[in-house]
Amino acid sequence: MKRLQFICTLHADLIFNQKTATEGNQQTLDYIPGSTFLGLVAGKLYNHPGFPSLEVFHSGRVQFGDAHPLIDNKRSYRLPAWWYYPKGGELEDGIFTPYFKDESHRLQTKQCRAKFAVFNNINNTFTEYELKTRFAIKSAYDSEKRRAEDKKMYGYQSMVKGSVWCFEIRYDENQNLPIDEIRSALVGENAIGKSKSAEYGLVTIEEKPFETFNARRTLSNNHCLLYAESRLVFLDNNGQPTYLPDAAQLGFQNGEIDWAHSQIRTFQYASFNGKRQTRDADKFGIEKGSVIYVKKTAGEPFIIPTGEESVGCFKNEGFGRILYDPAFLESNAEQQMVFSKAGTYKHEPDINGGAISADDEVILEYLRNAKNETNQYNIIYKAVNKFVEKNYVLFNKEKFASQWGTIRTLTIQSRSKQELLDNLFGEGGYLVHGIAAEKWSVHGRLKRLREFIEDLNDANVLNAVVNLSSEMAKKCRREAN
Repeated sequence: MKRLQFICTLHADLIFNQKTATEGNQQTLDYIPGSTFLGLVAGKLYNHPGFPSLEVFHSGRVQFGDAHPLIDNKRSYRLPAWWYYPKGGELEDGIFTPYFKDESHRLQTKQCRAKFAVFNNINNTFTEYELKTRFAIKSAYDSEKRRAEDKKMYGYQSMVKGSVWCFEIRYDENQNLPIDEIRSALVGENAIGKSKSAEYGLVTIEEKPFETFNARRTLSNNHCLLYAESRLVFLDNNGQPTYLPDAAQLGFQNGEIDWAHSQIRTFQYASFNGKRQTRDADKFGIEKGSVIYVKKTAGEPFIIPTGEESVGCFKNEGFGRILYDPAFLESNAEQQMVFSKAGTYKHEPDINGGAISADDEVILEYLRNAKNETNQYNIIYKAVNKFVEKNYVLFNKEKFASQWGTIRTLTIQSRSKQELLDNLFGEGGYLVHGIAAEKWSVHGRLKRLREFIEDLNDANVLNAVVNLSSEMAKKCRREAN
């Protein structure tokens, strides 16, 4: 099979619902299905005179693959279900195989079931992709009353505009197929997904090469790990959908599937046929990211397929693509994965396509100042809480509430850090003469407060001391009562 590679850039949010239901909490798929691109080409070419529609759209000789996030011109893959990470933790805390056992019984592991990553087999690392989504509530429109239609509200979760995706079309080079016409139908500006007649679905598709992952792990003589690069659909001998294919359906002339050691996730979905304006029959199959364990049959030579032929049904929609023994499934003797996380890629959506108006700049400046102010107060609260926790015991047996109130007043009257230090600790300062001096000179009270003030900068010292004085005064009053 030969390949054509395309890059799809989102110019508007994109919706592909995970479920066929129209009610309830709707979530979007985290990839663009291959059937979308098949339908895009079919909508333009299916009824053209002389166009071989049966060969292109139904025979499997042309296969429209799913689109996955693109990072640094490298195609991403669903995190394999073979990977487990500490429960309550992150991938940085360690990645393990299903065979991992913690002898101390303190570490519980959890299966990876979502997200995509780009794998680098040179240094055995991967970069995780964090998908940005947006949720919006929309209503149907009543054209007669020229307002929103009653009792028809919809919640849409969408992939945000600006993100970049990549996909492949594979085709049989031995057949006389109209590849140039397919290419022309895809390339350019198009509308795909749900609600594309409204504000969603605008994309640009261009033919560009990108990198894929094809490195294999150290091969075993007695088993093979099959990674589901795309969704897999199989039929049994009676023509019914099945979750239990045999090894022959996976491309092995010998071998046997060990389901006890496989990590399988399944799906059920009915795709929408835009030509007939209705949904097709439900598809049942194995979800992408699943890993199937195929072991050697006794007495038979174990031969691992090396080709890129797809398996199962609905190959024309991009189903059935697998990787045999990919390197990111390799582990060490302690059942810990060889690959480790290098970082996380976050797509940050552009604001107004990168152009910011003068009014927007005013709002952004306000938000930046508000964020800085919030950060300053977080620093202040942390410092105040730390002082109270460590030093409250020095003040809780004597009457200090009124003195903390006086410190607060002097702080409000001060215009700088130095002026505050002079008012409290300078010649004639409040805490170094009179009755206050007698109480503050013992147990290191004066030293602790001075260190607290000197450790703060000019930007937050006054607010911090005001907050500290209020907090300590309240505690001292409660103690007195």
